[in-house]
Amino acid sequence: AKDERGGYYEDVYAMLLCRATMGKYYYTEQRDTDAGAKVLSGEYDSTLGDRLKAVGTFRELVIYDNDQLYPEYMIVYTRTYERDDIQTVARSLDVDFHMQLPVYWRNCHL
Repeated sequence: AKDERGGYYEDVYAMLLCRATMGKYYYTEQRDTDAGAKVLSGEYDSTLGDRLKAVGTFRELVIYDNDQLYPEYMIVYTRTYERDDIQTVARSLDVDFHMQLPVYWRNCHL
């Protein structure tokens, strides 16, 4: 995807917050290249790689079926940096945000 420079949504970003159903998950603290095969065999529904416990970074949740994940929220935001002028930031908060949504989108709250 490319940003539309000079467009209406320039410097506007989006993030999806998704709900995932893990089912019966395969838990591992080590790198396991066979984790996917364990799920495909039907023994497990997903994989939880606990890298937080193993090396102090993060927990990796892996699902293998698209139906296990659904976007629950779309978060639209602009970035503010420490170097930004405080007056410019304050003015940007006073501007209403308008967004074009497809007609089939329901339950949208702005």
